[in-house]
Amino acid sequence: MEKQDLRIAKRKFHAHKRVAKQRKVDFNLSFDEWLNIWLTSNHWHERGVGKTKYVMSRINDIGAYEVNNVFIQLHGKNVSDAKLGKTKSQEHIDNWRHSWFNNKSKEVANIILN
Repeated sequence: MEKQDLRIAKRKFHAHKRVAKQRKVDFNLSFDEWLNIWLTSNHWHERGVGKTKYVMSRINDIGAYEVNNVFIQLHGKNVSDAKLGKTKSQEHIDNWRHSWFNNKSKEVANIILN
């Protein structure tokens, strides 16, 4: 890997580590381990956000980012896997309903007033 590419990789590594910390997920990979996982996946240049991009995922979305608990997969698959078996909280449902009915009330008011 060229020097410029290595600098970019280190920035990506530190960004990944920072986001994991914000999400309160332990990140126990060294830079070399992290980079090796990406390079051996053959998806280094396809990583990113979007259905057709690749991300580093944790097995069952549980535990730390560490050597025996991560793999590379499509971002869209990671998102759908994360939603499996999870139900929306009543608070989330109530907030959605409130928002939806507020928007519908505004639409009806606009129709009546115009």
